[in-house]
Amino acid sequence: MPFAVEDLLTLYEKTGGRCYHCGKHIVWKNYGSVRSRGAWEVDRSNPRAIGGTNRFSNLVPSCITCNREKGVQTSRQFGSLRLRAEDLSKGRRVKKLGKNLTPNDFIRMAPADRAFYRKEIRAFR
Repeated sequence: MPFAVEDLLTLYEKTGGRCYHCGKHIVWKNYGSVRSRGAWEVDRSNPRAIGGTNRFSNLVPSCITCNREKGVQTSRQFGSLRLRAEDLSKGRRVKKLGKNLTPNDFIRMAPADRAFYRKEIRAFR
């Protein structure tokens, strides 16, 4: 689906020039350039394959790596997998409300709660 430049700019600014999934910096001029640094694509938070729409509220900017890895998962499901694969395997800790959360604490959490702490992990990096 082709997008107007104004729509792409609005999506890009929606996350402050960062990938919606991993927070990595994306470069405006590298939209759709697969081999370029900071390349990005438009992703659907809820994919069309599982009932998502093309409504603007469902569209997010995503680095090409995250968009391809996400596949037909929702953003919430992908965020939970992201926590396990990257942050928890490295044993990172997140300080939240005076409590150090260990990887085992995250594993015991419900997927929705893990997604909530995703922002805290990004800030910790």
